[in-house]
Amino acid sequence: MGILQRLLGRNNKGEHGAKGIFPARSPVQRNSAPCAPGTRIPYDARLVFRLTADHRRLLRLLVKLERAFDDGYLTTAVACLHEFGSEMRAHLLSEKVQLYLYLHHALKSDPFSVALLRALQQEMDVIGKHLVAFLAKYEKLAANPKLLVTFRADLGEIVKLLTTRIRREETTLFPLYAPF
Repeated sequence: MGILQRLLGRNNKGEHGAKGIFPARSPVQRNSAPCAPGTRIPYDARLVFRLTADHRRLLRLLVKLERAFDDGYLTTAVACLHEFGSEMRAHLLSEKVQLYLYLHHALKSDPFSVALLRALQQEMDVIGKHLVAFLAKYEKLAANPKLLVTFRADLGEIVKLLTTRIRREETTLFPLYAPF
């Protein structure tokens, strides 16, 4: 089934799904979760919920970081920065192992979806490298006053980058994740 059919909620017979424009999903039992074709990678009915919750938590951490820095609470800002880095790394790993790997196998018969998925993954790889560089540069923020000059502008770019990416993931990528 192609990406457009999935987004429009059409099944293999061309009929619309039961709820809205997205196909109806039946509850999946934990022990009987379908796997991506040709793999043992199981579908996780709660994965999109968890990844979306991660996004909200990451954005809240960035807001907390901005406020702490803007209000002059450098120790709190550094703690938020470290927590953000830890949460972001865990989120990226989860996406890579659970979401992308499953989708690559599940959508392999749809060249358009595979191309879209590859483009999104390559984009995330670039963003991930940018995030790692940002975190490495500012991990010693409290000990290096020279970094204070560029931190706020760089943080603003990170916030903009992640906000755009999260919106794209939640509207384009997450709807593709379904049991096959």
